[in-house]
Amino acid sequence: MARSSSALWLLAACVLLVGACGQDPVLRLQRLHPDFAPDRTLAEILGAYRCFSRVSWSSVADPGAVPAGRVTGIFSLECLVGAQSGGRVFTGRERDALAKAGANLCYVLEYAFPPDKPDGELTGMGMMIVTMDWTQSAPMTDAGIIREIAANRLGERTVKAALDAADYARLRAQSPSGPGR
Repeated sequence: MARSSSALWLLAACVLLVGACGQDPVLRLQRLHPDFAPDRTLAEILGAYRCFSRVSWSSVADPGAVPAGRVTGIFSLECLVGAQSGGRVFTGRERDALAKAGANLCYVLEYAFPPDKPDGELTGMGMMIVTMDWTQSAPMTDAGIIREIAANRLGERTVKAALDAADYARLRAQSPSGPGR
């Protein structure tokens, strides 16, 4: 009897483990409680950020690879106007440089969900300028911007990244052999 009881417990544990690992990576990402805001989910944090015009969620796993999810917050350029960083101000000129390029300024997070890490692991984080014709990304190594987003602030790091993106879009438009070409 003890042997069959142990086998049932083992079977139940395996079913639970397979069920947790088989969950949609987008749902897992949305339900993630980051260490810098453990009382809220990533979906709550990003959905409440006042400077995002839209937040999109997607699965990025290749067949046979570790399940992974990506979340992209698209900034409202109007929200950035007037914001300051390092003595510089994001003005209508910066907004217009990005708009003229047909660019979306995005904040992107990617998490993988390997079987041994049920809470997932951060695999990518950065700002991106996305247009119909080109994409430029700026990977980040620290969580400064996401911490500003979690605090619902348009902070120094976020504004600096937006100013850098506008500078890049302006330079690219001015030179046929400009950055990234």
